[in-house]
Amino acid sequence: MRTGEVEKLTEIKEANIKFYEREGLINPRRNENGYRDFSDEDVKNINRIKTLRMLDVPIPEIKKLFDGDVQLKAVLEERLSEMNLQAKALDNRMESCRRIIKEGMELVDISPEVLSGNREEWSEKLRHIVDEDIDKRFILKGVAFTAAFAVCVKFTVVVLTMGGFSQQDTQQDTVFCFFGGMLAILCGFVYIFAEALTKQDFLYAWGKNWGGSGMGGLANSYSILGIGIGLAGTTWPLWGGLLIACIVLSAIIRMVLMHVVKEVERRK
Repeated sequence: MRTGEVEKLTEIKEANIKFYEREGLINPRRNENGYRDFSDEDVKNINRIKTLRMLDVPIPEIKKLFDGDVQLKAVLEERLSEMNLQAKALDNRMESCRRIIKEGMELVDISPEVLSGNREEWSEKLRHIVDEDIDKRFILKGVAFTAAFAVCVKFTVVVLTMGGFSQQDTQQDTVFCFFGGMLAILCGFVYIFAEALTKQDFLYAWGKNWGGSGMGGLANSYSILGIGIGLAGTTWPLWGGLLIACIVLSAIIRMVLMHVVKEVERRK
């Protein structure tokens, strides 16, 4: 059967079906004109995937199930364990809300002491809050810092050389600026990795807020990237290409590493 029919039978969209195929969870055959031809077993597998995903079983675990590397019982027991922890945490929050309402507390009475239940679970909740309650625009701020420094440094170099690198009297200065800029870009990416993995803001004072004090607020990984771009961009096309590439790559690195760090912490 064709993709449209499978969508109707399973309530799964074509994009999801293609994703499952790329992950090796289904393997529909191709007919002569190149269209996917799904078997009844493919449809059953898609429904199995759908059901397991609704139980919050992650795709890697489903793949292991399909490959026979793990047993369904073991996977669901792990999910039950996780859900039990989540249920306990929810019970604590509900009990705390009931207590506040029952005792007629006002806003002035609210403090951590009113929280009921296991302190370790509240500490875990606090860690999630600290990660979540940040300025969601921090990546845009990183882009702004990178672009601002790249523009300022580039125009400074152009002014100092009276016409820009395309009209340099000597090639030595161009080579020096290029390699110096590339070194700064490398340092910027190293700091981005370090900041994301350690969750320390030692060079990224403005990442979570605009509160960096004095010149210290300018000493972050994104500004180092911008300085490197301004120096290494010895021609305007190269400058523009480096700017776009560094902005995209830094955003991807930051988001991926944040996700990885959170997933590692979740599994501990």
